[in-house]
Amino acid sequence: MPSKLPGVSWTVDHWHELWRFGLRPGSIPAMALALICVFFATVVRIELGRISPDIAAFGPYYSATLVVALAGGAGAASVAAALGGVIAYFFFILPEGSFSQHAAMQIISLSLYGTSSFIIIWAAESHRALLVRLRQDERTRQLLTDELAHRVKNTLAVVQAIINYSVLDQPELRENLGARITALAKTNEILINSQTCATSFEHILRTELEPFDLSRFRLAGPDFICPSKAVVLLVLIFHELATNAAKYGALASETGRVHVSWSRIGEQLEVKWTEVGAGTLNPSTKVGFGSKLLRSAAKQFNGSADLKFEEDGLHCRMVLNVPENELSSPIEGLGGSTIVQGSSFEAVR
Repeated sequence: MPSKLPGVSWTVDHWHELWRFGLRPGSIPAMALALICVFFATVVRIELGRISPDIAAFGPYYSATLVVALAGGAGAASVAAALGGVIAYFFFILPEGSFSQHAAMQIISLSLYGTSSFIIIWAAESHRALLVRLRQDERTRQLLTDELAHRVKNTLAVVQAIINYSVLDQPELRENLGARITALAKTNEILINSQTCATSFEHILRTELEPFDLSRFRLAGPDFICPSKAVVLLVLIFHELATNAAKYGALASETGRVHVSWSRIGEQLEVKWTEVGAGTLNPSTKVGFGSKLLRSAAKQFNGSADLKFEEDGLHCRMVLNVPENELSSPIEGLGGSTIVQGSSFEAVR
């Protein structure tokens, strides 16, 4: 059984679209919206008058003016305010007495209504202008992002072509380098699409770690869909950890390995990164921009990052707090958890 009736669903969808994009100022739909809102405001005023005749005559028309101003622009809102003022005066104020009897009071009420309506329309129009500017900026940013992504792809393609030409006599090396460049391109695609698309946690890991040879990693934990705003954070974190391991840690050694495990309890996501076989490290030389980046990224989700430089490599434990409504259930069909690249694994404690 559907959760919404077709008519209700259509109405809700169009109402959301109306609030998101608005109507063209001065258009027929905008004027129609003004008439509809004034009509409903009048109905509300009539019903309220039956409950208590002393209810302010202009009250419901303020809301009508605000709705029209936000959705239809200043012109339609001015029509709604003027029409609402006329209806309120002639249908709800004059019947209570002649103009001469309460002239001063009626003039004050009309003046207050007109002034308040003007302020409402001005504030709503400023809000609409700001939204238009933000949408234009967003379109510009998206255009620049698409252009940058296109240039990055072209650059990687050129690099790959240069490598293929330079190592023609070394097919194995050419194949390995080409695979890593392709993996880097996939990582860029994740970053570019992260603003609109959610991605599975394991997919982020695999894509980010692939340039460093996945056979040297062991991943263990339940897969799940990450919200789009968390994708960039996770990509940056794992890119920094993998790059650090390739330069100074386990991946810089032929026998080094990296174990990555993660678990979720309620809103808490815990990730452990354990390097094995890195050899002797000098901790004082490793605390720098990378460490600051990891801790700063974790704080964005009210979490923490604990880094320890042990003799066998870096041990990192991160805790990220992500609300339940932004962190989906485990992906169906995965059986709750996934383990790749077998070998013994001990989590950092």
